Amino acid sequence: MTKKISARAIAGLRRRGKYRVDDNLYLRIGKGGRRSWLYRYQRGGDPHEMGLGAVKWCTLQEAREEADKLRRLHRYEHKDPLQHRRTARALAELDAARSISFEECAARFLKAHENSNWSKTHRRQWRNTLTQHAYPTIGQVPVSAIGKDEVLRCLEPIWHDLPVTAARVRNRIAQILDWAAARDLRTVDNPAKHPKLLPKIKRQVRHLAAVPYTELPALMSELRQQRDIVSAAVQFIALTCSRLTEALGARWNEISGDIWTVPAERMKSGKAHRVPLSRQALEVLQALPRDGDLIFHRPRHPDHRLHHTEPLRLMRRLGRTETVHGMRSAFRDFASERTRFPYETCERVLAHRFGSEAARAYDRTDRLEERRKLMQTWATFLNTPPTEAARGEVVPLRA
Repeated sequence: MTKKISARAIAGLRRRGKYRVDDNLYLRIGKGGRRSWLYRYQRGGDPHEMGLGAVKWCTLQEAREEADKLRRLHRYEHKDPLQHRRTARALAELDAARSISFEECAARFLKAHENSNWSKTHRRQWRNTLTQHAYPTIGQVPVSAIGKDEVLRCLEPIWHDLPVTAARVRNRIAQILDWAAARDLRTVDNPAKHPKLLPKIKRQVRHLAAVPYTELPALMSELRQQRDIVSAAVQFIALTCSRLTEALGARWNEISGDIWTVPAERMKSGKAHRVPLSRQALEVLQALPRDGDLIFHRPRHPDHRLHHTEPLRLMRRLGRTETVHGMRSAFRDFASERTRFPYETCERVLAHRFGSEAARAYDRTDRLEERRKLMQTWATFLNTPPTEAARGEVVPLRA
């Protein structure tokens, strides 16, 4: 049993060990002469120890006062001093965590999704909408303090003029608040999900303007006369029925024979997509110089892809008011009216998802050979003389 010593004798102690200073209070001298205060007690018949700090940071008087508090807590309030300290620290850490701003919480949320299946474009869209419509209003507000008023201040200025953008901002705020609640950074209640937060607005669905497929052969003829890389890109998009991002990001190493494999990161579905190239599509590629990895790059800048507005500007210069993306819709009309290829094949050309989850689980083929025939039929139509294409006399119906 250790002997209780006086305060005056403490300074003269040198040997390693534990020395009783007061009731439950001990001085511990460790390796190298390190000194610290120790509170010792018993609970349920088992001995427990908890440190009170180093001697150089905590005086004898402060150590005795802290020991008195712990002794009262243990004897009169029947609480475990060590567990009480752990709970207090956890609550303090929780309060500190809940004081983080919405912007900081959003940054953590986005970082947590960096290695998920989000594409670079999707992450950029998230950051842009939050930076423009959320951070200026609630960016510095603690995430734990965000309620309906804060959410409304973000949404009301854009709800009527930009309803689609407002809906996206609302959904993204809601996801961030849910993520914060799951980590105890705020309460579970999510004000952004309130069903009557804002009045409903009747929205008219506006489809992207598409060139009628009967006019595409004439447009393709004009594009072939341009003889530049932008016109080649638009021709390639029309011949492959691809999306703008998929085509403008195409690289030479994605072409193998007459197959173009679009990697998953550029696909809307997040899955790699094989595109059978028609004879005409291959001719477009063969006419292009191989100055770098990118197929469609800016003139004199092989490492910079064409800007997504370039194809649309070309369409405007040719007197067309429609969009390049609308060529996919034109292909779908053509396939329905001029061919007898199955619905599933036409949808796979456009890399659309269709059918139930169960149906997709059992139908795992991409119908490459059937799509190859359809793509060649489409390419043949696009390269027919405009007058014959309008009459519809050149494309044989599939038996």
